Amino acid sequence: MSTQDLKLLYSLCMYMSVLIQIQHCFTGAIEQNKCNNEASTSSSAQYPPPPSPFPQHCKCQSHDGTGARLAYLITLHNSRTLEDAVPLLKSISAPGSIILIHIDSKLNWTEYETSKLKAIVEDQDCLACNTDILVESLFNIEWGSWSMNDPTHWSMHQLITNPRFANRWDVYINLSADSLPVYTPQILSRLFNPNSTTTLGHGPLYGINFVTTSSCPTGLRPTNIYDFPERWHKRAHYSHHRNGTRHDTDLYIHYDDDDDISDGTTGESSSSQKIVIYFGSQWMMLTPSFVSYLVNSLKNDRSLPSMLKRYFIRMKKLMTDETFIPTILSNHEVFKNTLPTLLVRERRGGGNSRSSLANVPNMVAARYERMDEHTPTAFREVSVDQRYDVPESSGVDVPKSWGPYYLGVYDLANIRDSGAIFIRKVTRDIDSNLLRLLPVNSRDEIPQIQWPKEVKIIHKPDWGSFERIVADKI
Repeated sequence: MSTQDLKLLYSLCMYMSVLIQIQHCFTGAIEQNKCNNEASTSSSAQYPPPPSPFPQHCKCQSHDGTGARLAYLITLHNSRTLEDAVPLLKSISAPGSIILIHIDSKLNWTEYETSKLKAIVEDQDCLACNTDILVESLFNIEWGSWSMNDPTHWSMHQLITNPRFANRWDVYINLSADSLPVYTPQILSRLFNPNSTTTLGHGPLYGINFVTTSSCPTGLRPTNIYDFPERWHKRAHYSHHRNGTRHDTDLYIHYDDDDDISDGTTGESSSSQKIVIYFGSQWMMLTPSFVSYLVNSLKNDRSLPSMLKRYFIRMKKLMTDETFIPTILSNHEVFKNTLPTLLVRERRGGGNSRSSLANVPNMVAARYERMDEHTPTAFREVSVDQRYDVPESSGVDVPKSWGPYYLGVYDLANIRDSGAIFIRKVTRDIDSNLLRLLPVNSRDEIPQIQWPKEVKIIHKPDWGSFERIVADKI
């Protein structure tokens, strides 16, 4: 072997050794941070959680049984989200919780039958950490169509009418399978606590209907379509006919009054109301009273929700999963008062606002996601942060051009600053570190890791070729 060959071999070995040391240090730092967080939480918590009654391998979240009983819907539609649902399910399972899972019927049921998700749901040792879980595959969801609403309405109907679930929950939360809670089930139960007689009193999020995410231009409250510029697609779509002509009149709906529809029967009195369309999100956190109202109203063909639904379908409106419930909440005489109450608004350019919740001043968004950030928004805002790309080798489906984009550890500072309690999209094939760091017990445990001013990731080294070079030289 020549001197030049020996130098090349030595350089390659040193390069591999340094990379391995960096990997070990990074992994160790994450694990140490997690350990430190857990230690500080257990030592400072006012009410230490009791030990889990389940075997250690179950990894059940600690919960003392107090606070709000949480009812979830998890929706998944492909092989990736079938895998993503596993860490989500583990992070929200807790005694007394209800989790309804809907699998898009386009996904072959045999994939679920052989999945890790099913193994966890049916594990007889862990019993899903005493969570009541129902899994169904009922609807073929078509993007942009009314069918986007079907799993949500199915889950609400189950929670209100099925004796197995009725009157056993205090807040409804729907989640995409690639979501993740920022906080543990114990903390979430305290945030939504409905019991004012406990030591902690009502939770700060109790009684509030949340129907927006961080991508909503008006923050925690839905956006009136007339707040958008006249030619902006969301306003234009709902204020024009499909042939492009403008609506001649405002939208008025003639409907049966609420007092006559509690049992789904047709009422004797009726009203006519001007309805303004509001944009929010398909991902919501709702009160039992509103969910009950919606389920019972949809039994009556002439209720306000039924008439609005029929109008959306007849006019072939898109994005109704983002407008139907926000519009009902914003126009209903009673329920519009259950939307978030905000502190004094901090106005931004173009009339946009990003105000915080009155009860939780550090919360400006209930859910954090990244959408439309690399083109100007309706209010001429552009994000300066980079975002995670999807390498071909990951096998992960590429997000639509407008998002939502995948999140990773560089987004943690923004997640913390938003005050959000849920985030999406998260998948281990893009950045699994988030799954090691969340959920936490307090905001202070979220590392303030943010995007560097400029970062470029090099291509992944071809370790196979390095090994072949070394083998040839030895």
